[in-house]
Amino acid sequence: MKVLITCPKLIQNLDEYGKLLKENNIEYSAPRVIQQLPLDELLKYVPEYDGWIAGDDPANREVLEAGKKGRLKVLVKWGVGIDNVDRKACDELGIKFAHTPGMFGNEVADVAMGYLINLTRKLHISDKEVRKGNWTNIKGVSLVGKKALVIGFGDIGHNIVERLLASKVNVSVYDPYYTETKQGVFYNKDRNIERKYDINLVELKEGLSNSDIIIVACELNKETYHLINEKTLSYIKNGVYMINVARGAIVDIDSVIKNLDNKKITGYAADVFEVEPYDTNFVLMKYENCMLGTHNASNTLEAVERTSIKTIEYIVDKLHK
Repeated sequence: MKVLITCPKLIQNLDEYGKLLKENNIEYSAPRVIQQLPLDELLKYVPEYDGWIAGDDPANREVLEAGKKGRLKVLVKWGVGIDNVDRKACDELGIKFAHTPGMFGNEVADVAMGYLINLTRKLHISDKEVRKGNWTNIKGVSLVGKKALVIGFGDIGHNIVERLLASKVNVSVYDPYYTETKQGVFYNKDRNIERKYDINLVELKEGLSNSDIIIVACELNKETYHLINEKTLSYIKNGVYMINVARGAIVDIDSVIKNLDNKKITGYAADVFEVEPYDTNFVLMKYENCMLGTHNASNTLEAVERTSIKTIEYIVDKLHK
């Protein structure tokens, strides 16, 4: 059996993890991938393999139908987000599917807090100035007592909440899948998850209107596509810091730019963007009060190891059944 690997983080570590496939009599191939493999290359490669370990590649119906006409039996998505996978097509075509949820909550939450501290204390600007030979005294703002809205209360969201509370920030959460069953107890009936925190569960408009800090940590779906847009940003007050560690398409960048220009957004940071990778002409590069990542918040030694092993276990198991 043969497996196609298009997830960059796994490809970078194939010397270590590829042996797990070979031990199970599975051959593998890994083309060069920066962020995701283009559609035309997927249509060419996918049908030639029994299994596919995907990253953020477009695993849409067209690709899956092409795979089904060939050898494809199993698709495993490396990582948490599955907005790039047509799950309905997988089911209808009889392609076995798995992914690895709950792997990166701590890692992505760490990056969100890193962005927040850098933006509020302007550490990235201080570093740049010192390297120029300028001994600067840049005034920042304190986190203690600030009001934060976390959009999304999943694995990443609740880990961000914990870190904000530890920083003595007053936290509100917007997540329509949760209800407050009693004071401080929040329940998601669809996933049978209960969380207990000293926070407020709010509607989006209320949360945006009252917050100094907004952190996007929800999944991308039809309801959250461009959830942050010109209308919703009209609710924010002046001087907001905004961070996106979820998916790029949740935030309409044109609306962010408008609010950076009118000073309502004081600082913006994102690890994810609607078009990845962005190029050197990306408009946010000209803003000193912005920090840009490379969809890399999950990339630690520990997270890559446990996710890669779990992914390979899944594909071995499903290919041998």
